[in-house]
Amino acid sequence: MNEDPRLEQAARNTHILRYPYQTLDTFGVTNIEYYILTHPVYEEPGDFREIVIRTGKVIASKPQIITPYYMAKAEGFSQEAVRYFSSVGQVMPGLLYTYKNEPGELHIVEGPLSQVAARISKQLDDESKNLGAIISGDDELWDVSLMRFIMTYTRDSLPNNFQDLQSRHLIDLDGRGVPRAARIEIERMFEETQDGRMDPDDLKKELDNWDLFEEYEPRFYDLFRKH
Repeated sequence: MNEDPRLEQAARNTHILRYPYQTLDTFGVTNIEYYILTHPVYEEPGDFREIVIRTGKVIASKPQIITPYYMAKAEGFSQEAVRYFSSVGQVMPGLLYTYKNEPGELHIVEGPLSQVAARISKQLDDESKNLGAIISGDDELWDVSLMRFIMTYTRDSLPNNFQDLQSRHLIDLDGRGVPRAARIEIERMFEETQDGRMDPDDLKKELDNWDLFEEYEPRFYDLFRKH
């Protein structure tokens, strides 16, 4: 249960006034342009004349296919937890979404919130910005509203992303419980490490998280012999 009632109130006061016309990209990065509209904290309720507009971008990385075993290794679970995940066959692959918020500008304008939102929405439509979002919330906790939007958007994108991955058999597990997508990603990391575009430690960490270092060990050390 949330111990801070302000956070719950901020979440309840969040409204998505314009939803992106596209779901999160399954195979690439998604850039969501957001506008968060709030009443200034200095105005009294019932006397709202101004609207605070905060702009920015949320950059969503390509969803990563993981398993509970992978998460256990990556997030520092105990050896007992790791062995348990291993004993159940590393089943139930899921998707991991990661985000980066890049705040933009802040403007204060006059007018009812509904009219300000309508103007921004028309501008986004005119510019064919299908990934534009307009959100209203509380001024002091505006980023709580942003997080609420991200959670909702991720939830709504998940079925489409999962279906895309299933159609390409990228979620299929091999005999070691490793998704096909993870094998493809490892191959990409080997290429980038060989070309000097990736730190070998990052490749080693990924192999360890999938418990695959022993399998790839000769190939991993070959990278250093070739240099």
